[in-house]
Amino acid sequence: MNTISYKGYLGTVNFSEKDGCFYGKIEGIDGLVNFEGESVRELTEAFHEAVDDYVAYCLEAGIEPHKSYSGQLNIRIKPETHSRIAALAKQTGESINKEKAKAKEQELPDIVVSLLGSTGGQLREDDLNGRKAYHNSKMHCNIIPQ
Repeated sequence: MNTISYKGYLGTVNFSEKDGCFYGKIEGIDGLVNFEGESVRELTEAFHEAVDDYVAYCLEAGIEPHKSYSGQLNIRIKPETHSRIAALAKQTGESINKEKAKAKEQELPDIVVSLLGSTGGQLREDDLNGRKAYHNSKMHCNIIPQ
């Protein structure tokens, strides 16, 4: 899925062949805010306007604009991996959940790379757990090891 970002907000982008336009919605909010445009430029401008309007509305209404997350993420792993994590947790005196969280935080940039692909020019730099990520216009992501 294609995405666009602005002021820390993420929008998903689709194309309707039938209607001949791009359309999308702001993700990560408690609500539904759509935007559309007939060109990439119009879509981008509509997304920026939608974000600005949404943030202004939230400020006026006293609402937290970003969706809150519980911090719990259930994942499926191989039993062998579960066993290794349990052993490591025992050795370090940590809980399995703490060990899993540490491991997943360290792997997060690698997961992002595998989800988004990897090639392309460098346009925007982000910091992912101390490692640099470069995004290009095709929404690919390259992680640069420290």
